[in-house]
Amino acid sequence: MSERCNIDKCEQNSHVLCYCCKKNLCLDHLANHRTLLDFQSFSIADQTNILNEQLKKLDNQTLVENTRQKLDKWRDESLKKVQRFYEQKCEDLERYFNENIQKKQLEFTQLHRKLTESNQISNDNETIKEFLFTNKQKIDSIEQHGIPITIQPLVIKNNLITIGDMKKIDDEFDLTVLSTSTTQTIDCSSQFGSSLSTNDQYILIDQNPRLTLVDFQLNVVEQISWNYGIISDMCWSSLLDSFVLITEKSKAYLVNAKSLAVRLIESMQNQLWISCSCDQSSLFVSSLSNGIVEFTLLPSISYLKRWDPPMTCQNDQSIKDICLNETSIAFLVFSNTNQTVDFLIRSISTFHQLFSVRLQISNPSYSLPIRCCSHKNKKQWLISDANSSQLLLIDQYGKMKSTFSYDQPPLNLVVCNSNLLVIRTEQMIHLYRLENSS
Repeated sequence: MSERCNIDKCEQNSHVLCYCCKKNLCLDHLANHRTLLDFQSFSIADQTNILNEQLKKLDNQTLVENTRQKLDKWRDESLKKVQRFYEQKCEDLERYFNENIQKKQLEFTQLHRKLTESNQISNDNETIKEFLFTNKQKIDSIEQHGIPITIQPLVIKNNLITIGDMKKIDDEFDLTVLSTSTTQTIDCSSQFGSSLSTNDQYILIDQNPRLTLVDFQLNVVEQISWNYGIISDMCWSSLLDSFVLITEKSKAYLVNAKSLAVRLIESMQNQLWISCSCDQSSLFVSSLSNGIVEFTLLPSISYLKRWDPPMTCQNDQSIKDICLNETSIAFLVFSNTNQTVDFLIRSISTFHQLFSVRLQISNPSYSLPIRCCSHKNKKQWLISDANSSQLLLIDQYGKMKSTFSYDQPPLNLVVCNSNLLVIRTEQMIHLYRLENSS
């Protein structure tokens, strides 16, 4: 029985044995293998010249165009899938109308006929009145808002397509680039609060007693008065297309991303929430009792599950902040006994601890905020500590990558669109454009 070709991923049978390297080769790989052996027979200087001449002869335009054709094919096939899905949902919409709306029309027609033909049904019939009132509410809602539909955003991950080793470059980040990065600032002084959050277009800033929405040039887009209590934290939900705000008054609110219209979240009352963070489908909130509660977002914001100490932290510890990425939840946990802070990462699916990092911060008091956020395609974590005026960068494996001394106590930070870092101090919002990081 013949041997398989030893070249990686080749499934063909071998036809020759190379006596130099003792590899079995198929005919397809034999010619290239001989070329490599011939190349290795030259001196290092000659090999360098050969490679240099080979690079010069590469037709960059043709190579790029050929690869772009693969991208074009992926785009066309993806658009076809989206079109097919859209057409299917249009059919479902028609079916819903026919099965539900027209069914209701038939019910009302039959009821009207009975009422017309019979004198036995009293105008005070409570069952019929309740039936009509309930359906009146449903029809009014359809007139105002259309047929109920829930649409989740189409999420395209940045690593869906990887070109060469660009992914490795894109994941790299060094805090020292803040020294040379371009920056913009706006005043954000307020008596209370240090919260901010971001989506892919805007930054929401707590400027008690106002909420201010700015774009990525720090131009004010919208501003409203805020009269619902001091904001403990805020986060963005792409699924709800809204910001989630939690307050010291044991209440939570949804704030529309464009109009800043405010709506109370009824299911999240009567607990003192400390910090919050969203992923694609859930909202996670930490409480004063150091519990972590998960809420589903659709069809409504509803309680799902809860974790309490010692699952979340030890009895002498308290949770300062939480943050999510696609697969993990991060905790900043302060020890009241030895005055230290640990950065913990747990799996969202199992809640098992993945790693823990003891933050090396000199003379901590932790009377000022210490916050964290995910950065760079969810592969790294940034921490701001206002007590020591430091920024810290931790990679996905729990290794401390770098630290940076900031010239003012950083009260909070968020990353926008992977290349914008927003840092909040007591008086200012600083926006850094991190062109060097990508």
